Amino acid sequence: MSTGDPIPALSQRRLGRRNVLVLGAGLAATAGLAARSTSGSPTGNPIAPTARRVADTERARRTSRVATASLNLNAVVADVDLGGITVRTWTYGGELPGPEIRMKRGDVLHARLSNALPRPTTVHWHGIALRNDMGGFG
Repeated sequence: MSTGDPIPALSQRRLGRRNVLVLGAGLAATAGLAARSTSGSPTGNPIAPTARRVADTERARRTSRVATASLNLNAVVADVDLGGITVRTWTYGGELPGPEIRMKRGDVLHARLSNALPRPTTVHWHGIALRNDMGGFG
């Protein structure tokens, strides 16, 4: 090794347990990412939200026995008491985090979002699997 070489050759370096573990984790992560990568083009034919197939599927899963609920969500700026400290923040109808909605699996919810906030907003529905076009943009 020359005196001007700042990094010793790999064969002359001692690999400790920590370095071996870090190297192994890095290799595993790289292999995992490589296995999940795609060519960048989607496979199959995407289905538009307005496609007849979507409407037929929605109609088939709804029966006359399904309960239906309606909800109006009003996104507004309001003052909220946080246990002695009042803050002005974005709310749903003056409530934070917003109204709790409880339904049974298979029930249908018709939600209307009115946005009176100074910016566009979305609703994040916890515990519900939604189609991409039903994400609550407003």
